[in-house]
Amino acid sequence: MTCLFLISAILIILLQRYKWKLLLFAVPIVPFGYVMSIYRHIRGELYTEGMPSIEYIVDLIGKVLEKDPPSIEGFLLGISESVNFNVIYEIFHSIDFNSALWGETFSKAFVFFIPRSLWSDKPLSITQLAGEWFAPQSEHLSLVTTLIGEAHANFHILGILFLPIILYMTDILFKNLFYESKFSHILLFTLGLLMFRMPYSDIVVLSMFVLSFYKLIILVKRKTLQ
Repeated sequence: MTCLFLISAILIILLQRYKWKLLLFAVPIVPFGYVMSIYRHIRGELYTEGMPSIEYIVDLIGKVLEKDPPSIEGFLLGISESVNFNVIYEIFHSIDFNSALWGETFSKAFVFFIPRSLWSDKPLSITQLAGEWFAPQSEHLSLVTTLIGEAHANFHILGILFLPIILYMTDILFKNLFYESKFSHILLFTLGLLMFRMPYSDIVVLSMFVLSFYKLIILVKRKTLQ
């Protein structure tokens, strides 16, 4: 996901600089979009196996192509992630006040650095919990809930009230983190898009990683210019 974040930021920069010339890159984007549409079949294996080798990725993609061959319908449904609506529907119809998480998945952003070996009951991300709730037969499955689904899963009907507060506080956090960044508007735009898809805790951790990576680049650049 970090790679996708960086690719998105780079594409935005290129779009600003080259505008319509960037349309020439539309052709190679199509197969990339198909790979993203079948990512749901791949991420479970990546979660269990960790960082894979090139041979393993090629073999895995081959198996997925047999299971889910390219089609226009599948491509459009995949890149639009229409399955997310099904997950949100299930969350709204299965979560009540008694089963709400009451901020558990949001708190993961502040305890992510604690190894699970030391805290076996450390909060899981909302995508992992959704996989356990709605597809318990599929081990290590993650389902995207979007920020709306995560807010409802945590606070039930009160999620309507908490969501604007969460967005406001996150806006302040990101603006303070990236206020010195030359490309802050691009980084914030990309983070804003990802926020509605990724678990909130992952977005916070990702922003910290991106900020650290950016600061490192600036530091190296200054050292080389001296």
